[in-house]
Amino acid sequence: AGAARARAGGGGGARRLGMSAPPGPSSPWAEGGPTIGFIGVGTINAAVIRGLLTVPGGEVPTSPLVLSPRGAEKAAALAAEFPGRVSVAGANQEVLDACDWVVIAVLGAKAREILSPLEFDEEKHYVVSLCAGVGADEVADICGLDPSVVAVAIPLPPVADHACPTLVSGAYALGAAAIFKKLGGAVCVDNPDEMTKLIAITCVMGDFYARLEALHAWLVEGGVAPQTATDYVGRPA
Repeated sequence: AGAARARAGGGGGARRLGMSAPPGPSSPWAEGGPTIGFIGVGTINAAVIRGLLTVPGGEVPTSPLVLSPRGAEKAAALAAEFPGRVSVAGANQEVLDACDWVVIAVLGAKAREILSPLEFDEEKHYVVSLCAGVGADEVADICGLDPSVVAVAIPLPPVADHACPTLVSGAYALGAAAIFKKLGGAVCVDNPDEMTKLIAITCVMGDFYARLEALHAWLVEGGVAPQTATDYVGRPA
């Protein structure tokens, strides 16, 4: 399957640790480029979608994003917020039939149950998995694809505001980085041990934002205007 995918293009512009860019489809931002589909529209995929459609300067994918009915409420809200830029499919298979790149964000424990019945096209699909605890090789096995077309990514909610780098690994990491470099940057990691250590750092996100919230509340309670507190506490260095 990997040999059949020797197409021009692939992601660039991302920091990489020990890997070279694989072949892949042309950019979703190029005229006639691949369509991006999303299976599972929870908090993280919704943040990715919102980030892609609000890139400063108005640079958005040329084809509408195709969303699955999983997470129907968020999917409907995004379709209403971005008319003409988002479509909601009637089933997960319809997402695959309509897209070239597939961003999957379902619970890791449910990944095989949800994805195994679907028909992935080894001549067409490139997969970016956001499923926690499921490695790129396992995703490839579940989807019946060659590992060369699969990447794993760990985006965080601030990608919605283009304010957070995303860890990306797997054989297709540099191709997948084309998405995340628009959302605050991408760090592509080739070494599994390094990836495990870097992922561990994301676990402090909840504590970090809780501290910011507490600082903001303390300032407001002390008489500081809420917007001033937000501008000072929430602005990155």
